[in-house]
Amino acid sequence: MKIELASNNYCDIILKDEKKRDILLILPGGGYAYTSEREAMPVANTFMTLDIHAAIFYYRETKLLYPQIMDEAIELIKKLKALPQIKDIIVIGFSAGGHYASLMLTQLSDHFKKGLLIYPVISTLPEFAHIDSYEQLLGKKFDAKDIEKVSADHQIKENMPPIFLMHSIDDSTVPVENSIDLMQALKDKGCYVEAHFYPTGGHGISIVTEEVCQDQEHIKEFMEKYGYIASWVDLAKSFIKRDIS
Repeated sequence: MKIELASNNYCDIILKDEKKRDILLILPGGGYAYTSEREAMPVANTFMTLDIHAAIFYYRETKLLYPQIMDEAIELIKKLKALPQIKDIIVIGFSAGGHYASLMLTQLSDHFKKGLLIYPVISTLPEFAHIDSYEQLLGKKFDAKDIEKVSADHQIKENMPPIFLMHSIDDSTVPVENSIDLMQALKDKGCYVEAHFYPTGGHGISIVTEEVCQDQEHIKEFMEKYGYIASWVDLAKSFIKRDIS
């Protein structure tokens, strides 16, 4: 099933069955330039072992800027909630997809049950910001006023949905401070936050299986070096299943 949006972006819906269930809305990374396939269907297949549906949002077929992406998020949410099989929405975002998810969770918080942000782009501080993502989102001539509007860590409210964070400490593309700063902002507002930091892994490690290894000639080496980080998936599944009141 596919939800077509006005911009020609779209969302693929993968139903577990016809029962009314929660749905995991997946926002792959890609620096707001594209949506990574490594953080799309492999993620859906992994998390659908839970009793949930999944949806993959291909939000960069047409590269909308902010704030138009928020209008599109509202359009998608309305169409998802209109489906008889959908109960509550849980959003998971990777890298720039994590940034988009963080904007949804802060600006449209009432529509989400929980949020998972995996090595997310969050910080707008020059030393930690992923500038390429912000140029794709705001245009190359953005200024301080523009970037403040998309600083999710400055928009945390007390009624935020529960948040799960995962990041590698050695991430040189999107530094771990992106997640640390968000964790602190959530803590300061008394929000529920669970965070897992791994010493190695770099950026874009996805679910850490052979399927998502970027260098297919060195799968064995990849799994020996980083396979332990796959534990985040089980932790995330536990977070999704947990009754958090």
